Amino acid sequence: MKRNFIRNILAVALVFIATACHDLDMNPLSSAATGNWYRDLQQIEMALNALDSAKYWRPEGDNQTDWSDDAVYRNALTEMENATLTSSYHLVETYWRLNYQMISYANTILNRYETALNNGANRDKLMQYVGEAHFYRAVAYGRLLYRYGDVPYVTTEISIDEA
Repeated sequence: MKRNFIRNILAVALVFIATACHDLDMNPLSSAATGNWYRDLQQIEMALNALDSAKYWRPEGDNQTDWSDDAVYRNALTEMENATLTSSYHLVETYWRLNYQMISYANTILNRYETALNNGANRDKLMQYVGEAHFYRAVAYGRLLYRYGDVPYVTTEISIDEA
């Protein structure tokens, strides 16, 4: 009796697992995908607000001592102290990815704001947002230039894999 109960439970679980995500829409119309976004002033503003996220504005200084050559690691050499930094070092990869992600978001706004303008958005407010997008892109490029020297300058929409 107990065995049959367990078999039945396992059979029901197997059915649920096998059919759970069969027709899952990976790009639902309610999401902020680039195809159905940037159509009005509010959507442009929301996209700009994403660039204010704390993940893009980590404070420089005490909590990022890994960039220094003599901060806290006295027992062993770090990649910085050993002069063996590569693109696979976690700070290098994260810094590069986050800044190019910021550039990509700003470029998307800059390349698509005219849709909102054509839909009747307030031109003055929209131009303010375009200026802010230019600012965010400039900040990200400034950071990259400071850390890495010459970096690829991109003004089109790119995926983070392309960066």
